[in-house]
Amino acid sequence: MPKKQVAVSLRKPPQPANIDAFVSGETQAAPSAKAAVTSPDPLIKHGSREFREMTLYLPAEVARELAFFCIDQKRDVNTVVAEAVTHLVTPESAAARASEVAPTPTPVFSEPPLWRKLLALTPWRQFV
Repeated sequence: MPKKQVAVSLRKPPQPANIDAFVSGETQAAPSAKAAVTSPDPLIKHGSREFREMTLYLPAEVARELAFFCIDQKRDVNTVVAEAVTHLVTPESAAARASEVAPTPTPVFSEPPLWRKLLALTPWRQFV
């Protein structure tokens, strides 16, 4: 049995309200019904907490170290980032940072775990 033909029709774009303004390049802000319905950054509710979705761009090495830290500590990346940002932006920590002369970095681990040593030996590590 031959396949049925699907009807395809092309849609025409809507005509601009003012053709002369369109040709001259003038832009008019047309009211958008969709913009009124959705907010620019919707909240996501999970239980009693509200979250706002964000995209973070981290340097590759920082993202890798963050992933390793979360694996070592058995913690969620979202929780770790939220705690770090909260610590950074709270007024108490800002006052403490202002009073510090030079913060000294504290090592998280004295020696890397065995799985990190093995990962460093793999030939494909340069691509991860």
